Amino acid sequence: MIFDSSPSDFSSDFSDKSPDSSVIFTDDNICGEGASCVVYRMRIGGLRLAVKRLRPEYRSRPEYIASYRKEFNLGQQLKHDGIPVYRDFRADNQDVFIGMDYIDGLTLDEFIDTATGQDYFRDTDNTVRFLTQLINVVAYLHRSGVIHCDIKPANIMIRHSDLGVMLIDLDKSYCDTIDSTHGGTAGHSAPLNDGELPTASKDFAAIGNIVSYLADHVKRFPYSRFKRFQKACHDRQANSDSLLKALQHRSLTGLLIFATLFICLAVIALYLAFKPSASLTPLESDSLIKNSPEAADSVSTEINASSIPKQKAEMTFDFDKLMEPFNREADEAFASLATGSLGDNEIQELMYKIINSYLDSYHAIVAEFKNENPAMSDIEVQLAVADRSQSSRATRLYEQFVQACADTIKMRHPESYDDLD
Repeated sequence: MIFDSSPSDFSSDFSDKSPDSSVIFTDDNICGEGASCVVYRMRIGGLRLAVKRLRPEYRSRPEYIASYRKEFNLGQQLKHDGIPVYRDFRADNQDVFIGMDYIDGLTLDEFIDTATGQDYFRDTDNTVRFLTQLINVVAYLHRSGVIHCDIKPANIMIRHSDLGVMLIDLDKSYCDTIDSTHGGTAGHSAPLNDGELPTASKDFAAIGNIVSYLADHVKRFPYSRFKRFQKACHDRQANSDSLLKALQHRSLTGLLIFATLFICLAVIALYLAFKPSASLTPLESDSLIKNSPEAADSVSTEINASSIPKQKAEMTFDFDKLMEPFNREADEAFASLATGSLGDNEIQELMYKIINSYLDSYHAIVAEFKNENPAMSDIEVQLAVADRSQSSRATRLYEQFVQACADTIKMRHPESYDDLD
């Protein structure tokens, strides 16, 4: 969103009314409160505004007025869709307030108190999206020479419209050109010692604390998925790029583990399926078939041990010929991977595509031959297809491509495999 950077003078809309006038500041218009302020929701000059008003007992204290002035001056310079637009500022012997665009949403602590918020953060992808947006807005602040210094659930808002992240309250932030006040909140963004100047690592550590907050307040939060990311947040050398990579690498690592596990389970299943059939005697095989659910459901057709080899022998087909579309797709995927130009996200998407393509093609073959051979049981059809798939080029391509993706990611980011916690 792009806004006019020149301040809009809304002070005149307040100046002809008493600060205590019910027309402007009423309890019905309160939409938030802090230790030193009350926030009012109102419409002025056709705009929906949030007016952050200093409580009366603090209006005579220069440090509070300075923090409000600093927040407004910084806010006027910042243009990011994750930061509210600052419109007006007033500080005199009657009142102190900042007028900014109203955010239609909830603070993070309010959001996770709802069923929607609980469900949202139980989903790993949603949490990754949230943290990515938070990192991006903090990175923008840092590029603008501003350290927020007070990142905490009450200062993070979730928009109703798209569940996007907004970072609010710059009153404790630090900028080397406006070094009048800066601080933090214990347990979230640790307050600084006297004379200590904040660095970017202070904000990144606070993001790591947000992960702990979610883990403590969201039931069944997938905390193990974000432990590595949290550790990266508390690294004093952390930067926005390293944190974004920590989020993405962890996601890719999980995907590669899943894909490898899937292949291993498939191999084990095939081994267990074939091993008994190879060792059964004709008498045992006949007994097994007669007592199977398929045999119990079939009255007119009796399948005996001697008939199974004959049916399997008649069921001849070329697995790779039927998998030709997949083979071509896999060859193209290998060629794309070999260029070295694919990003991590593109490799992830391509891997998903190849896995799904192989499984869809395989299941289609099983379904087709089951329809063509209704007298055969599901187990017999599965065994016949599995038998021909084991030594096929299609299965070999599938396994090799998943492994190649894993090797590529590991070669690019070996540090991601040092600690899977």
